[in-house]
Amino acid sequence: MRSFLVLLAIACCLVVVGCAATGEGGGRPNEDAYKEQCKQVARKFGQAMAKGDWEGARALGTTGFQASNTAASMKSAFDQLQAEILKVEPTFKVTAVQVDNGSLPSSLEEAIKTYGIKNPPPIDTWRGWMFSIVGTGKDDDVERGIEARLFIVEEAGQFKVAHAEFDYPS
Repeated sequence: MRSFLVLLAIACCLVVVGCAATGEGGGRPNEDAYKEQCKQVARKFGQAMAKGDWEGARALGTTGFQASNTAASMKSAFDQLQAEILKVEPTFKVTAVQVDNGSLPSSLEEAIKTYGIKNPPPIDTWRGWMFSIVGTGKDDDVERGIEARLFIVEEAGQFKVAHAEFDYPS
């Protein structure tokens, strides 16, 4: 009986340690542990967007992201949004980059259905859902702009963009 209790105690410790390392999402990583690294990737992506360096933004992506996104397609998505802003505010000019974080999807199903991620990588590679906003204002205080919603994962030991979508900040 004593051996059983010792084994039970060890099993409980392993479960607690496992949950602490991955968060509470059934293998979903604890995104707070990766927030700063994700912010760095999002800031680099935003800086590339602000400069119109679409090859640079694309280079921050995973192998799969780069295979399914061209610099021209990202530029086109951005330009369409910018054209709408220019109709209302003809002097609109990107002068600032702001980075913020959201919450990772809680499951593969949510990643696909709610977040619009077509082929999400394995959950244990997920690191962050970030917002990189470029527009008018000062860094970290964009007044009007365009947002890239970024799904950041770890690939080959590096944090990379696995999904990006462009829209107006919500």
